[in-house]
Amino acid sequence: MGSWVNGCYEIKYVAEQAGVLDLNLWCEVDSGQREPLPGSPFSVHVSEGDASPVGSFVRDAEASKQGSGIIAGEHVILRPQVHDQFGNPSSAAEGALTAILDSPGHLGELSSLRSCGRASARMSSLSSL
Repeated sequence: MGSWVNGCYEIKYVAEQAGVLDLNLWCEVDSGQREPLPGSPFSVHVSEGDASPVGSFVRDAEASKQGSGIIAGEHVILRPQVHDQFGNPSSAAEGALTAILDSPGHLGELSSLRSCGRASARMSSLSSL
């Protein structure tokens, strides 16, 4: 949407897709035809937004391939896929992602927490409930 502000036409929009995008601007002339504004389309670089729980998810847990499900005593790997609110791969600030172990009647131990690339946040701590 746009509006006139102090003699200039101001256009506001929310870019939801990260990447290099083309922004096309035009005006409609008397005949109803669209004429691009000089320089249009404009190249716009859109960065991903801040990490958000709305767009993030965790892939299926991985464990040894012995039978079905996870067996007590096995190492389990979880890979959080951190995204912004629009689903664009993102990254979280150091310490922004916390792993919490909640096990009924027993608190397990985690042997390691590590980051594995840009789309995953670095896990800084493990808390037990």
